[in-house]
Amino acid sequence: MPCSGCFGPTSRVRDQGAKILSSLCANAAPKDEKEINDVLAGIPDPVGTFYRYGLAKSLLRRKVDLL
Repeated sequence: MPCSGCFGPTSRVRDQGAKILSSLCANAAPKDEKEINDVLAGIPDPVGTFYRYGLAKSLLRRKVDLL
């Protein structure tokens, strides 16, 4: 995947895809289920979009050491 000039990851975000999803959910104006589903339907490939360059470093499918 060629670089499109994002200047690399920020030190304040641990998982870029989760941060984008969190931001999207926090800023979505619709409050009822149908309108929320309409907004989400407008994102055809959330994992491909949100983790375009960072899936390998994401927290998805990682083992967590709770100790």
